[in-house]
Amino acid sequence: MKAQVFVPLYDDLMYEHPELIQGPIRAFDPESVVVFTAEDYDEAISSGTSPKGASLAECGYKCG
Repeated sequence: MKAQVFVPLYDDLMYEHPELIQGPIRAFDPESVVVFTAEDYDEAISSGTSPKGASLAECGYKCG
């Protein structure tokens, strides 16, 4: 499963150590965040599938 990880991008990393940036840079979008619970993983393991998860909006977080 391919995962995207949010890492805050600070000026010192961007300007003093750009060689440390290994992937594409894009703006943070709370609409694209997916939250996984322990139950999601347990269900996925028992059924042999990938965990489904829920968006932040589905979890009650107000985006924007």
